[in-house]
Amino acid sequence: LPIMAFGLHQSRPGYNSVDYLKSIVENYNKNNFTLSGIWQDYNYMEKRTPFTVNSTEFSSEAIESINELKEKYKFKYIPVIEEGIKAMDYTPFDEGKRMEVFVKESGQDESLTV
Repeated sequence: LPIMAFGLHQSRPGYNSVDYLKSIVENYNKNNFTLSGIWQDYNYMEKRTPFTVNSTEFSSEAIESINELKEKYKFKYIPVIEEGIKAMDYTPFDEGKRMEVFVKESGQDESLTV
């Protein structure tokens, strides 16, 4: 097991901006808790769509500030990836259909969707 598996982790939905996420990390430090990892739930995604980023609240510059905090406080930042691909017009879905990688019912041509 990685050593971080034994440490203190924080995870919950609702980290809607990098500033809020930074305040969580800063509060751990201010209260003398050593944070080993923070798990970012779906809030960083654009409309909860996997493999996308809400560039308003999680711009490249904002993400860079998380990297600076990681260096300063020595914690891991883990963005959670949703388990499904939305059946809509976007590259992961289009490529998956083209490559026929989605699960299908026996004898069916169409992929299963939930």
